[in-house]
Amino acid sequence: MGWMKKLEGSRGVRYKASYRATDGRIHSMTWKRKADATNWLENSESDKNRGQWIDPSAGRTTLQALNDELHAVKAYAPATVSLHRALWNGVPHRAKNTAIANLSRHDIDLLLRHIDKPGKRDKTRQLLSALYNFAIREGKYHINPAERRASALTRLEKMNQNGAAERPKRYLTEDELTGLRTESPKGTPCWSS
Repeated sequence: MGWMKKLEGSRGVRYKASYRATDGRIHSMTWKRKADATNWLENSESDKNRGQWIDPSAGRTTLQALNDELHAVKAYAPATVSLHRALWNGVPHRAKNTAIANLSRHDIDLLLRHIDKPGKRDKTRQLLSALYNFAIREGKYHINPAERRASALTRLEKMNQNGAAERPKRYLTEDELTGLRTESPKGTPCWSS
């Protein structure tokens, strides 16, 4: 069970909430409002009781350290290791040295936006997602901001929304087809009807 202490000082009244974690260490946070301290304490105790508590210091692990740990623990095929290394080289140095708890979904999207090739962008997202999934399994973090979002609409729904499914198909007329054949360079395969 946690506890709270009222602190009075030059910065006014503050409330220090503390609890003992499952590993025996004491974690504390100081708040201006008693209600905020109480909420934090109740949420921490609730997570601890449900077995979902995550050490706050674990989120300070950098993306680089997480990448190194994953590749030290999990055996990948040589081709996969080469692919991961190539993808990892495309991740900005600043992002690599950022704590995993400090990267939001928006940050991941911005990071990926700078990768010009769509296939490489998707593979990099998969790598980052695998890193966060590893962090979740290891109890270092609780969400995966790199996880691919499901598309809200299917391709058919998008076509219907744009009216593309309702537009009539257009075929070349005989004159247009003849003009295309005459404009095509010699040696280009032409099909006849």
